[in-house]
Amino acid sequence: MMQSDITIARLETLYREYCTVVDHLEHNRRLRDGFLGLGGGPAEDPCHTRFQVDVAAVLTDFADGEPDSEALREVLSYLYEIPRSMTAPKSAYWMLIAVQGLTAELIARLAPGDAQQLAARYTELYPRRERLPVQDELLKRLKKAAK
Repeated sequence: MMQSDITIARLETLYREYCTVVDHLEHNRRLRDGFLGLGGGPAEDPCHTRFQVDVAAVLTDFADGEPDSEALREVLSYLYEIPRSMTAPKSAYWMLIAVQGLTAELIARLAPGDAQQLAARYTELYPRRERLPVQDELLKRLKKAAK
């Protein structure tokens, strides 16, 4: 099994478990949770931070294995595509976008052709008017790596 396949399998498990937890939290939220800016509710659950830490750990393990550009492209493609392909509560969707920022340092390791392919796909997935600042930064890095 290739390094990218193992990493993607680990990420799939993390994403599936995270979305299951958030879905459970959303379905079991109390009426006043988060009402009028008051605390409580699914948005403040530690599962979000735990998910981010777990994704970072998987990406660190992957990067430490010195993956080639093709393996990097496969893993980054998974991370960039998953928010659009998964059915998840909105609160989980935003975290799926946020953890994409963890890939910023990996982009520089891509071969120009792989970076160009990812940049084109990212532009299709996330039109300019829908992008968050972290996504603009990733796209900027992808375009730079494509040169």
